[in-house]
Amino acid sequence: MKAIAGRLMRLEDRFVPRETEESRRIHEKLRQARERAAKDTGQPYRELPPLPATNNGHLWTTGDILVARRHQIQRLEAAQQQ
Repeated sequence: MKAIAGRLMRLEDRFVPRETEESRRIHEKLRQARERAAKDTGQPYRELPPLPATNNGHLWTTGDILVARRHQIQRLEAAQQQ
């Protein structure tokens, strides 16, 4: 498993661009668009809390982030149903 995680991190370092001012602006525009879309459809918009800087002392991989976000959304939906 360590070998796979290491390989994934090397691939991300090679192919995933680092955050820049332009990427932050794009992120903000996408957030605003999601908020407007939710408002237009009558659904509540909720911003997920930020993830910690590390995942148990290790940098986050893309897969880790997707799984963590899925769990956050499931917990929020379960709390809303109660």
